[in-house]
Amino acid sequence: MLGVPSVRGLATMATLAALVLAGCGSRSDVEVPPQAADQVVQAKQFRVSESDSEVSKSVEDFYSSWYGNREQMQAAEVVGANFLNGEYSECMGKMGFVVDWRDDIQEATIWPLALPRVLRDPNLRIFSEAVATSPQAQARQLNRKPEGSQEYDTPAFAAAETTCSEQAHSDTAAAFAEHDKLVRPELSLKLDRAWQRAVRDATSKITGTEEDRVRCIRKEGPFPTAAEGTESDYFALLDEIDAQLLKVTPLGKDAPILDLTDPAPEWSAFLAVEDQYLQAAWKCAEPVYSAGLAAMPAVIAEFQSAHSGDIATMQAYWQDIEDQAMKLGWSESNPFAASD
Repeated sequence: MLGVPSVRGLATMATLAALVLAGCGSRSDVEVPPQAADQVVQAKQFRVSESDSEVSKSVEDFYSSWYGNREQMQAAEVVGANFLNGEYSECMGKMGFVVDWRDDIQEATIWPLALPRVLRDPNLRIFSEAVATSPQAQARQLNRKPEGSQEYDTPAFAAAETTCSEQAHSDTAAAFAEHDKLVRPELSLKLDRAWQRAVRDATSKITGTEEDRVRCIRKEGPFPTAAEGTESDYFALLDEIDAQLLKVTPLGKDAPILDLTDPAPEWSAFLAVEDQYLQAAWKCAEPVYSAGLAAMPAVIAEFQSAHSGDIATMQAYWQDIEDQAMKLGWSESNPFAASD
């Protein structure tokens, strides 16, 4: 069975991955309702005007209309998993082994890329929300084969696996390349590169550069100066925050379970570190936030005019992906196409 070799999108930090694996792994039988994740996120600290919120939403809606929204990206993961392993799964079934292709459906990685960081929602908890929402991925357990239900470590299984793998994809490298293009089509990446340039050209004179923002956050927050040459490096800053999170959150068997209705003290400490970052980031963003967003309607209009053909192509692509995924059992309420 071909497993996706890496998670697409920006990597989450080691602390988050460790929390998800250690904190939730022993609770894989527990389903977390989508609304429960909201309970772990503290009340919004920073107020933005209604007009700014409306502009921000219009930007996100426009961007996701061609880059793909959360539901469409998850539909693509379903179609991609079926492309990689659907034929293999069917072949294994004929050989007497139940191997469900849906076991390899990945959870779509969604990041707020429509706006530069300085203009994103100041209440967006990029650290804690990544952890708090991850238990929803355990819905995939609905598709797992029961432990001990069949003998999979046998010569017969190995022989069937070899036969079916070759039958499904004789060239695995080509299969993975085709899968990646299906899940994240090149045209959407091309449009995204053009969009990022357009947004940067329209807003950087108002908001300053990303490097300016990082230097400001270091000045406003309790973040020690990085190694020489990395003072304005955003990812170096994230590494330092990660180190602070590691200090307050034990790992491995001692990691706190993310009980969303009664957070452990370690989880509260985790949120406190995140608060320091959010407060410093907002101090730097607030003076330019409204002016930066005010430039965005013109960016949308100009981009729509310049790329109308490609935008229409991508919108049709995502509709087709949804249609394919629905035939495989996907829906917005059943994102991993569970059969039960």
